Amino acid sequence: MKTSRLLFACLALIVVIAVACATPTGTVPTGAPSTASSKPPAASPPGSAVCPITAPGGRPKLTICPEALKPLADLLKSYGLNVEDVNTTKTATYALFQSGSIVLMTAPLKKPAGDLNSSNGAIIGVLQAMRALPLSGKQELPNDVYLVGVKQGLIFFVSNTNRFSPSLKADLRTMTRNVTDPETIITIKDICYSWQTTQVCTLPSPTDALTPDESKDMKERVSATIQELVNAKLVSSDDLNASGAIPDVEGSAAVDKRQASALIVPIKNYPQNTNGNQPPTATTLLGGAKVILPIDVGKLVPAGTYAVKAQSSDSGSFYSIDKTTVINLPAKFIQVRGPSTPAESPMAIIVGIHFWLCFWEC
Repeated sequence: MKTSRLLFACLALIVVIAVACATPTGTVPTGAPSTASSKPPAASPPGSAVCPITAPGGRPKLTICPEALKPLADLLKSYGLNVEDVNTTKTATYALFQSGSIVLMTAPLKKPAGDLNSSNGAIIGVLQAMRALPLSGKQELPNDVYLVGVKQGLIFFVSNTNRFSPSLKADLRTMTRNVTDPETIITIKDICYSWQTTQVCTLPSPTDALTPDESKDMKERVSATIQELVNAKLVSSDDLNASGAIPDVEGSAAVDKRQASALIVPIKNYPQNTNGNQPPTATTLLGGAKVILPIDVGKLVPAGTYAVKAQSSDSGSFYSIDKTTVINLPAKFIQVRGPSTPAESPMAIIVGIHFWLCFWEC
C-alpha cells in the first residue's frame, strides 16, 4: 500500500492531536482502567510551575511560565536570543489522568532557529521537565527548565544549573509545508520543534518517563476504549493502533486540574482513499477518543467514548458509542510531522498551537 505523505489534520478541539507516524502496533492488557492511585514523582522548583492562559479564540490552555525563563536570560543572550523570543503561548503539554500529573511541556521560539552546524550551536526551543526524564542509556534530565539546542548535529540541554550533552543525534526531518511560525509537538516517542521547512525531533519520550503503575493504567485505558468502540460496532478489533495512543489536556476542567481530559487512539493503517495530497473522504475512520472531562472549546464535547471520522477537508465528527450523538467540528488539512525512513505507523500527536485534533503526515 502506498504510504500517504500528507493526511488529515482534524477537529477543532483536542489540542492538536495528530495521528501521525508512530511506532509499530503492539498489544495491551484487556480490562477496565486501573483504579489504583499512582502518584507521579514529586516535582520541585523551578520546573514545577505552570501558567494557565486564555489563548486566542478563548481557548484555555497551560503554558510554561514566562517567569520560569528569566533565570535563562544570560544563556539565551549567549545564543543571540532573549526571554521574549520564546513563544510560551504555543506550549504543548503531556499530562496523565490524575490531577496535577503533568510530565513535560515544550515551547518553540518565535523565530527560526540559527545555524544548526555552528560551533556554538543553536537553540531550537524550551523543555520543562516536571519530573526526571530518561534520555539514552542511564542518563536522565532532572526536573528543571531547559533550553534545547543542536550543535554539530547533536542535541544538548542546558538550564541555569546544568548542561547535558547526551550524544543524541538530532532527528532532522524536512517539512513539505513552510512553518512560518515555529511550532512544537509531543509524540509518544519524542519531542519536536519545527520552523520553515526544518523539523528537529529528539528524546525524551514522555512514555519512557512513566512509572510502571502509570504505564499499566494507560494501557488499560487504551484497551478499554478500543473494546467499547468494538462493542458498539463503530470499529473492528484491528482498526486502531493501541501503541500510538496519547493523552491530551484540553478544556477548562483539564486546565484547572492540570491533567489530561482525553485519550486519543489513532487508526492502525493509513486510509487507502488518499493519494498523499488529498484528505480522506467523508466517513473515513481516523481514530477513537475517550473524553474523561468535558471539553468546552467551541462546541461542548461531553465525557464519553467516540469514533472519530473525517467529513471533509475542513470538518470531522465525533460519533458517540450509544449512537445518539454526532458532534461536528472544524478540521484542518495540515502536515505536523516530517516523514522518516522507514515510514512510521499512525500515532496521536500533541500540538500546542491551535485547538485542532490533527491527523497527520508521514
